[in-house]
Amino acid sequence: MEVLVAVLVLGLTLGAGLRAIGGNRRVEASARRQTQALHGARAVMEQLNQLSFHHADLSIGTHALPDGGSYVVSFIPPGSLLSGLKQVNVRMPWPGGAAGAATPPDVTLTSVVAEALHP
Repeated sequence: MEVLVAVLVLGLTLGAGLRAIGGNRRVEASARRQTQALHGARAVMEQLNQLSFHHADLSIGTHALPDGGSYVVSFIPPGSLLSGLKQVNVRMPWPGGAAGAATPPDVTLTSVVAEALHP
């Protein structure tokens, strides 16, 4: 009887441990994909911040990126503290996950570009 109880406790412990490992792998994979999207968005933002204020890539409107993301350039409206600057919003989707998995929200970074700093 004692052996049976010991085997039952061991089995429950191993089962719980295996479930925890599976959950940790899903969380790790999700974090890895989010980090990839964040690094991609940051790289695009750094490239855009190096451009001249009047560069074609910083023209007002929505611009597509080759990897499925996009960025939107808009003027900050007059009357606000930052009027006359361009606001840049970079949107980067997460890399593909498991088939049938819920799609997480895209990663979005926002910055402003000033003509004085980027003539």
